[in-house]
Amino acid sequence: MKASILVTLLTLVPFSTQILVNKCEGVDSVPSVNIISNGLACEAPPCPVFLGAVAEMQVNFSSSIYFESLKPNITVIALGAVVPVPPNQQDGCEGILNTVCPVVAGETIDYIYKLQVYSFFPKIEFTVIFSMVNELKELVTCFSVDLLVKSKN
Repeated sequence: MKASILVTLLTLVPFSTQILVNKCEGVDSVPSVNIISNGLACEAPPCPVFLGAVAEMQVNFSSSIYFESLKPNITVIALGAVVPVPPNQQDGCEGILNTVCPVVAGETIDYIYKLQVYSFFPKIEFTVIFSMVNELKELVTCFSVDLLVKSKN
């Protein structure tokens, strides 16, 4: 019962606050993005993400291509270094809230990705490039956003 209430709330609440993100080359449109960490929604980049908490990226986009599967890719740019980060979700279809894979071209997707902010992360500002590719490695969506690691207190 509690789980079904939580799922209902998640489908009603996401995507209510949209922040400005940067579109990547090769995508047709800028997705709508909201980032929540430690219960606080980001109002403008750099978005605060809190040590020891999960940063939830809520992404709404329209796919311009058909896909049967989806894989998230994350790259972090910090202190002059570009670092690919292994995603904690290999099957991006699991993060889709409003439909299931396969997805037809033109369909709107509500997607959630949870990024763990470990307590040993340095308190710095960095850029995250978040992209998703289909089974043919074609780009489905992509954006970048600045985040700022902070303490919870």
